[in-house]
Amino acid sequence: MKKSIVMLCGMAGVIGAGGCSRSHEVPELSGVKIMPAITRVSGLDFETGDEIGLTITRASGIYAENVRMSYDGTVFSASDLAWYDQTSDPATLTAYYPYAENGAPVRFSVAADQSSGIESSDLLSALKSNVTPTESAVGMVFRHLMASVRIVVTNRTASAVEELRLGGTVLSADVDLAAQTAKAGSGAPAAEIKAFAQMPNESYRAVVVPQTAALTLTARTADGKSRSASFEATELLQGKYYTVSLVVEQDRLVPTLSGDVADWETGGELKPDTDGNEGGDSPDDEPGGDDASGDTMVCMDETYATVELGGRIWMAENLRHVTGDPSGCWYPSDASSENLKKYGMLYDYETAQGLCPDGWRLPEEADFEALVAVLEEPYTDFIPLAGLYSKAAGKNNGFGVRGCLMGATEGESGMRKYLQINTLGGGVPVIQDSQVANGVSVRFVKDAQ
Repeated sequence: MKKSIVMLCGMAGVIGAGGCSRSHEVPELSGVKIMPAITRVSGLDFETGDEIGLTITRASGIYAENVRMSYDGTVFSASDLAWYDQTSDPATLTAYYPYAENGAPVRFSVAADQSSGIESSDLLSALKSNVTPTESAVGMVFRHLMASVRIVVTNRTASAVEELRLGGTVLSADVDLAAQTAKAGSGAPAAEIKAFAQMPNESYRAVVVPQTAALTLTARTADGKSRSASFEATELLQGKYYTVSLVVEQDRLVPTLSGDVADWETGGELKPDTDGNEGGDSPDDEPGGDDASGDTMVCMDETYATVELGGRIWMAENLRHVTGDPSGCWYPSDASSENLKKYGMLYDYETAQGLCPDGWRLPEEADFEALVAVLEEPYTDFIPLAGLYSKAAGKNNGFGVRGCLMGATEGESGMRKYLQINTLGGGVPVIQDSQVANGVSVRFVKDAQ
């Protein structure tokens, strides 16, 4: 599942500790609804049958505990979960993935054999406080509690890499969902993880427990030969993504740093152990995220140029991540690589929210005002004319004539502020309102340090 926005809903009925029951009807509330922004290591959407656990806690105690909610291809639902009657009484919602029948995890282990997939090792958690019963969906941000490592392989031998193992890590973690934390379990021994082959002989993935570890990599090729390389002790932080390039030579492995990063926040360097016989020289570039020069950022496995304008750091290119969900993401024109690079994709508001990396935001109206104050002509150099996708009309309006940037500030009637230039209307940037269902270009922004 890639970062996406999905509605979870519970139908009529009540589940709770001690068998809670309704004292009277809740007016027209169909059930608990949750709208999460979720990042999964697999890079795919939720699949039918995926399950999460939800706990609702009030001041008086637990109202619903570890309720199983299943995905049917459109929504998560629990047929016997509904809001309580006291509609002004706040609660705390805690959710996690993957669901465990024996209760929310306080101890969690990643699989030693992840060769068939990594989803079961990707522990996600979300927490939302001061929630009152509502017909509307409750927004919750699910975060990775584990760390992730990607190994990009360059094989310079005549034999294909058949297996790659990551060693030196503890496999079990102590989990605190209330604090949204996970750390290596005390006294647990280090072990090896058989990595998942995203592309055999080219790219491998592993989910690891957050910890400080001196990692080892072992690659076995089809001729039966194994080669190993080691790294300096590295702090692997939860929610962080670490990437290493690995060159397989005839008699050794040479690990080097890569600039690639996927949908998790980059964690930093994995430095080869240069004291060993298998290591190689560390290059100057660091992996992923914002680079040291501050002129690029990484979002959803893509690197984007950035620029400082009006006291903010802006993406200098439109977001071009293809979600695969035609209900919230559209091509401005055709799907050619040239158009994708120039114009990016168009997103509705909910989808864009789910794609925003940590430390960045959708622009507020004040961000747009500061940008307009310093933006120089030609304005189309900064805002390509990608048009606006009208969901109601089912088509792009204004491609090649109009360019828009999505904003987060609420406008009239639930709309959102966006920045627009229209070459037929003088081409001067103006701040206007747009329906949240429309598809608009996205540039994330953050305050300059």
